[in-house]
Amino acid sequence: MRREKRLGLYPYTNYVITKPFYHTNEGRNYVQLLTVDGNGCILDTTTTSYARYLYSVHYKVKLSKILQVDHIDGDRTNDVISNLRVISHKDNCSKYVVDNSIKSTEVMMRCPECDEVFIREKRQTFLSRGGVFSACTRKCAGKFRQKLQMAKKVGKSTSILDTAIDNNIVNINYGCNYKTITPKHIMEDWLMYTLPYEDKKHKEFITCIHCGFKSNVTRGKYCSRKCYNIYQASSIPPLKELQELLNVKSREAVGRHYGVSGNAVKKWLKKYNVL
Repeated sequence: MRREKRLGLYPYTNYVITKPFYHTNEGRNYVQLLTVDGNGCILDTTTTSYARYLYSVHYKVKLSKILQVDHIDGDRTNDVISNLRVISHKDNCSKYVVDNSIKSTEVMMRCPECDEVFIREKRQTFLSRGGVFSACTRKCAGKFRQKLQMAKKVGKSTSILDTAIDNNIVNINYGCNYKTITPKHIMEDWLMYTLPYEDKKHKEFITCIHCGFKSNVTRGKYCSRKCYNIYQASSIPPLKELQELLNVKSREAVGRHYGVSGNAVKKWLKKYNVL
């Protein structure tokens, strides 16, 4: 069946608009926007909701993609101007959750390896995927799984590990109805469980072997790349000493003498402009 067409109004003056049609799956009315050349041939076709088209034409505004036209009464077929309003995608999703009484499926858990509290969707935990525990990261999961396997292999007591597994779930009903929960409540619950562990990550310091500065980097011996370069340059032996050893030994042997590779000895010689 061919739909009636007419020229669109601002901001759709460059399009030919079809008569609104009902979309069964979406449950709302749509219109087609056709780009037509001078001979009447269709160059491009796109679709938009009839409510969005009406709102844009009535208020003569071009809505950005991040904005959505919402039906205030919740009826998607009620395309009356007084029933339409512009809201963001986030607000529209929140409205849908509240109107349909959808509950969040988040679970608050404690990592059995590092004892950190984290929040994860139920479908991403062992409660839905199977297993006996869920960790905050893959690294922690691997470490704790290795402990379990070693304890069973050696025959040691697993009471401490079993206790960590029992304490894995902090609050299984953390995800609750959006009608009764607010961001403030979420933040209060989050702070209540994270404050006792807040200083844990800041206790591990390393002392730079060059400048002696204490840094909270996770690994290594230096606080920065600059200290690394300076220390490495100062540890190069004198040229005379190198040449004397190279007259007797190979580069690999000299490298073993200083605890480095033969390629490192080659780089030392390049710094002295020997090679």
